[in-house]
Amino acid sequence: MAYQQVTLATLQARLADRYEAVPYWTAEEARRALNEGLRIYSAATGFWRTIVSVPTVPNDPMVALPGTLVQGSRVTWNGLPMEPATLSDFAWGIRNWSKITTATPGAPPRPIYWARASLTLLAIYPADAFGSVGGTHALQVNGVRQTPILVNPGDFVDLGQEQFDVLLAYAQHVLAFKLGGQALVDTYPGWLAFLRAAARENRQFAKSAFYRRVMGIDQLRRMRGTERAVQSAVDQAVEQDAGGLQGGGR
Repeated sequence: MAYQQVTLATLQARLADRYEAVPYWTAEEARRALNEGLRIYSAATGFWRTIVSVPTVPNDPMVALPGTLVQGSRVTWNGLPMEPATLSDFAWGIRNWSKITTATPGAPPRPIYWARASLTLLAIYPADAFGSVGGTHALQVNGVRQTPILVNPGDFVDLGQEQFDVLLAYAQHVLAFKLGGQALVDTYPGWLAFLRAAARENRQFAKSAFYRRVMGIDQLRRMRGTERAVQSAVDQAVEQDAGGLQGGGR
C-alpha cells in the first residue's frame, strides 16, 4: 500500500466535500474529530511505528523509553536480539536479578532478556555493567510511537488511501452527533467501515469482544444457529428411562 503525507488542511477540505450543503461544523471541531480518529485507529492497530536507540546506564536494569515511544515490542542490544520475558519471570526465576550485571561472575556477558515494567519503562537482565560509556552500548527498541496530532493547517500525517477514507468517515460520524436523528444514523456505515479497516490492520483487534459486539458478529452467529445443542449424559438417561416406562405401560 502506498502512503502519502496528508496535511490537516487537506483533510478538513475533503471532509467538507463529503457534506453537500454548507458544513455544520467549525474548522476546530473538524480538527478535533480528525485527531480523535487518529488516536482511536492508533490504539486499535499500533499503526504508527518507529525504532529508537536508548543508551543503557551502567549497572541499572531499568531503561526508560523516550516520550516519542508509547510501547516497545521488540528489543535488541547493540543489534543482538533479546528474548522477551516478564517481571514475574525475573522475580521467581532469578534470585536478586536486579543486582546482577554483565560483570557478575557466572552472569551472561551481555543483556539477553527484556521485560515490560510499564508502557514507557523496560527491565533488562543482566544489567549492562558498562552502559553507554563511549557511546557503544544501547538498546534498539522497535515499537509504537505517539499518535501524530494535527494542530496547524500544514501539519501532516502519513496515510494510505484506505486510512484516508475511513478517517474522514469517522470524523463525519463524530460531527454528526451535533445533529442527531437521521443525520447521525446515516453516518453509521462510515463508523463501521472505520472499525473494519482497523480489524484488517490488526487481527487481535478483530478478535476483541468490543469489535465483535459492535459489529454484531456473535449475535449473527446465534441467529444463524451455527451452534448445535448437544445433549448431556443426564438428558440422554432421562429420555431412555422415560421410553422404558412408556414401553412397559403398553
